[in-house]
Amino acid sequence: MTSPPTTSAEFSPIYQRYKFTANINGLYQHLEWKDVKDQIYCKKKPFSYTIEEAGNQHMVVVRGYKTSNSGVRFVRINDPLGICPGLSCPGETRYITYEDYVGGLAYTHKHINDHYDITYVGQ
Repeated sequence: MTSPPTTSAEFSPIYQRYKFTANINGLYQHLEWKDVKDQIYCKKKPFSYTIEEAGNQHMVVVRGYKTSNSGVRFVRINDPLGICPGLSCPGETRYITYEDYVGGLAYTHKHINDHYDITYVGQ
């Protein structure tokens, strides 16, 4: 991981409300590719991440990954807003490049953080 985790209870009471725990990496940190694969394939756990664009924050869920024959890495996301014109948009599932997930200076969004090792802890 790129930074030590903190518990979700400190930053995201919504996880506690629905009886989940999660680790959160540091501000402007992302999971490395090996950690993405570990979460999805080895642990069978999707994870969420938050982006900020034009001052608005938005969270999506990463639920898969693949590498193309030419070596391009992709993550599969569930996006509750989707990409569409207008304000009322159904969610969608799509692949984005790992580089888009990471973000950076070449992108219009900032990668804020990840919630990973999400675990249901009670009834």
